[in-house]
Parts: sequence; structure tokens; C-alpha cells
Amino acid sequence: MKIKILLLAILSIVMGACKDEINSPLEKDSSISGNISNISVKNLPGGAVLTYSIPEDPSFSHVLAEVITKGGKIRQFKASNFINSLKIDGLDDTDKYTVKVYAVNKSEVRSEPLSVEINPLTPPFRTVFQTVEIVEDFGGINVKFKNETEADLGLILYATDSLGEFKQYGTFYSKAKNVSHSFRGMRSDKTKIGVFIRDRWENTSDTLFNEITPLHEEMIKKPYTDITLPGDAPIYEGLSYIAKHFMWDGRWSTVFSNPYNPGLSMTTLGPNDGKPLHVTFALAKPARLSRMRVSNYYQYQNRTMRNYEIWGHPGTPPSNGSWDGWIKLGTHEQVKPSGLPIGQYSEEDKKAWEAGDNFNLLADAPAIKYIRIRCLLNWTGNSNMAIAEVTLWGSER
Repeated sequence: MKIKILLLAILSIVMGACKDEINSPLEKDSSISGNISNISVKNLPGGAVLTYSIPEDPSFSHVLAEVITKGGKIRQFKASNFINSLKIDGLDDTDKYTVKVYAVNKSEVRSEPLSVEINPLTPPFRTVFQTVEIVEDFGGINVKFKNETEADLGLILYATDSLGEFKQYGTFYSKAKNVSHSFRGMRSDKTKIGVFIRDRWENTSDTLFNEITPLHEEMIKKPYTDITLPGDAPIYEGLSYIAKHFMWDGRWSTVFSNPYNPGLSMTTLGPNDGKPLHVTFALAKPARLSRMRVSNYYQYQNRTMRNYEIWGHPGTPPSNGSWDGWIKLGTHEQVKPSGLPIGQYSEEDKKAWEAGDNFNLLADAPAIKYIRIRCLLNWTGNSNMAIAEVTLWGSER
């Protein structure tokens, strides 16, 4: 028994020593690496870039900078020994900050700190908040803002629910320079809302409050009316499952079962001379349009539209087929989520195809009576198109 206890004690000591060895730095050098020098500062929105000369010391590993935020939190930033600059970002104001900069050796031993001052420019989340605009939209609100630095930001919306409680309604993330996003699904009642901007460090702007009444939104009644004007693409109607009126008959496949959808289709025939092709149809009566869904026949291949435009005419379009008076309502690019070659699909691809192409239309367009779909490029590389179903939303009131 005593021998067993002794063996266990020895094993415990050995394992502890191994553990300490695993968790310790690869090198054990207690000397302090030579420090960096010649520090210069370039202030940026929400931070700064420090440029410096690195020490000529074989034990030098990296540069460490520490900043204490106004909330008392220590933020750390690192840069390897292969570069001579370090970026500090995510600060939430334009106050003066003291940055302590260390050279660190391979044993994680720091040099004495060098202190430099930075004066961050206005952080992107604050600049962007100053450009926020809110307008009533169909079934909700539309929020626009400008993001010149292309920072990764979140737009947060709060709204009163059916019980009058003020709750988070939705979040939208973007790094685009010009953003226009619609939050939908709201009742057409007066609603208190609040929006603010948040960055990836959880810094938040002030909140912009407003009261809005979302516009009434409904699916525009079908069937639509076939209109053929000079210049419209001819329709291939040689098979029973291909005809123009199938675009609005309410029947299309939503099951991703094989490379060729067995549903019904509208398919154009064109000269394939590189020029965009278009088709025209009319609504039962003029309507303010909010959004559109195009349900597809082929699955990311053949004549399925890849890049296309939607145009609308508020009155009677020219009988000669010209584009006079037509208004561009939207442009859409169909993206295959996986990026896989034609004929190969991921689960995300299947779900995206089944959902159809969904996109907003021009918010401030007048009531529209006539619609044109203009194909710029399909998945084959020409401008013919195959469409299973078109659905529009808006208001006929």
C-alpha cells in the first residue's frame, strides 16, 4: 500500500511539472527586449495607427498597446514583429487617450512602457447616426444612412408592440456606404419607434425617436394582363408548360427536387446578340408598389435570370414600345449562396431557390399600372429568361 501511495505521489509531481511546462512560454528568457522607438501617431475615426521602429533583438516577439477606456476597461492591441505599425480601434469618443506601448519578448516579458497620446476622430457609429433618416414604408419603416468609412455597423430598431410595450423589433447589419433598409411586418397603426447605431465593440449612439404609421401593404391581385409591345421578346409556347400567363397563374414549384423544376414557366426566345430582352404586362389597376418576388423555373442555370431590372409605367406606355415615361423600380442580382459550380447545390442554395428572389422596389415611385421585366444576363450568359411566377406587393388604395 505504501509503495502504491509513493508511486501516485511521484506520478502527480511529474504530471504537474508537465502541465507547467505546457502552459509556460516556449522560451524562458527573463531579459527585457529592447524597446520600440520613433513612434508616430495617425489619428483615425474611433482610434489611431501607431508607426514605430522595432528593436533589433532576436528575443523580440510582438508589440502590445494598452488603453484604458472611459468606463475603466483595459483594451489591448497587438502587432507581430513582422510589421512596424499597430492599429487601435473601437474607442467610442474623441477624448484624449494615453496609450502605453510595450515591446514583448518570446517569454512574454514586457519592456518598460512608452506613453503616447492619441486623439481619435469621431467614431463611425456616431458619424453615421447623424445621417439617419426614417420614413414610413409599406408594412413598416424605411431607414437610410450614409457610412463613408464602410465600418461594420448594426442598425437597431425598437417599436411598440400590440400591447403598447416598447421592445426590440429588429436588427440589420451592413458595411455599405449607402444603406436603405426596410423593416416590415408592422400593423398600419401609429407606432412609437426608436433607432440607434451599434458597432462591433458594443458602442452605441444616441437613439432617434419618432412616431410613424406604416403604410398599408397587401399582395397585388392576380391575374395580371398580357401586354405585348414592339420590341418585347417573343415567348416560346411550343410546349404545354410554357406560356406567358404562367407568370401570374399562382402555380409554381417550391420544392427543390431536381435540376429542372417540373413546374410551369414563361420562357423567352431572343436573338442572343448581347442585347437585354424584356417582357411587359399590366396590373388590374394602378398600385403603389413596395416589393416583388420572382419564383424561378431553372435552378441557378440555363435561362434563370441572374441580373435583371424591373420597370414601371404609371400611365399608358408608348404604343411604339419605346422607354419614354418608364421608371426603373429596381435592379436585382441573383446570387447562389454556395458559389458551387452549375449542377451542384448546398442546402442554403436549395432554401434560397425555394424562397425566390425577394427585393424592394423604388419607395417613392407613383402608382404603377404597367410592368416590364428586363433581363440583362442569365446563368447561361445571354439575356433570355425563364420565370415561373411573379408576385407584387403594395397598395391599390
